[in-house]
Amino acid sequence: MFLLPTRALQAAMALALSPPSGESRGPELIRVAVAMNALAILVVILRFFTRGYIVRTFGLDDFFIAIATMLGAAMTAMTILQVESGQGRHVLELTDDQMMRSMLFMWIDMLIYFLANWAVKMSILALYHRISHGTKGLPLIMNARLIYVIAGFISIFTVGIMFATVLSCDPVAMPWDTESAPTGCHSIREFNISQGSINVFTDFVLLLLPIPLVLALQIDRKQRAALILIFGIGVVPLIASIRRLCELSMPNEKGSWLTADMTWYVM
Repeated sequence: MFLLPTRALQAAMALALSPPSGESRGPELIRVAVAMNALAILVVILRFFTRGYIVRTFGLDDFFIAIATMLGAAMTAMTILQVESGQGRHVLELTDDQMMRSMLFMWIDMLIYFLANWAVKMSILALYHRISHGTKGLPLIMNARLIYVIAGFISIFTVGIMFATVLSCDPVAMPWDTESAPTGCHSIREFNISQGSINVFTDFVLLLLPIPLVLALQIDRKQRAALILIFGIGVVPLIASIRRLCELSMPNEKGSWLTADMTWYVM
């Protein structure tokens, strides 16, 4: 357990690190968040158009990706609210109210991120199950039961980290209300490293799962190459997860700015 610094101590620490300069990364965060969210919505719309008007059927994977898209929009809204409250600016340039509101929105954003990440992975697993269903000769790694096990593990893990986030401090409001009488908080850095590492591991597993399926399907080289390209897109969130883990685990050299590299959360 550790005690979070009070507003006065935060200000002293910030001034020792670097003086305020009027610099703000807020507009950059908003541009990236809005652009990435708009791109995601466009891709999902095209997907639903294809599924509805060409394939004429929807699956469980479409349901989960719709949830993930809505949660992604909510994360973008939280990013905008954070920036409006001072996210990306030097801590000494913020009022107590701005600091508290920004930290509150960041805390809510983290919970939404956990849910969005879960929904995306459920969509991927549902897609794997739909594609592999009825395909003979697949190894154990693409077995439906194993997919259920992985889905169960990710779901339990998500519930666990959400409860851990909510109950990490006493009182619960301590992450954003640092002036309240604190009992203490569990180590946020250790928690971030733990949950981030498991998140990277599950991303890696999801990237490997379709390989036996691609090898087992009786298709020509062009179709196989297209499938490899489609499934290979999974490298992007894996890289983003690794980058996010590095950001969370390393000390912030610009800790006097109320900022974090949230572009990796958006991805």
